[in-house]
Amino acid sequence: YTVFGDHDQQAKTKAALESAKGLLRSAVGHELNTRITPTLEFFSDALPEAAQQMESLLNEIKKHDEEIAKLAKGAKPVVEDAYKKPLDNE
Repeated sequence: YTVFGDHDQQAKTKAALESAKGLLRSAVGHELNTRITPTLEFFSDALPEAAQQMESLLNEIKKHDEEIAKLAKGAKPVVEDAYKKPLDNE
């Protein structure tokens, strides 16, 4: 399950799912029309944390790109044509 919120909201969601586990298991068993219903387990995923980390990395990349663009704006090539062979003046 995914919870978008702070630690308190995540803890409350976990507690709510755990307290409703029996009711949910009964509903699943009824819908599946089975005599024996497997135990339900809930696992929280790391989607919010992963999304936050990805957003942080993208912001860092953007900052570096802006710095490179600023440096490149006033840059001049070292040689006029890098593919032209220099003439020997000997």
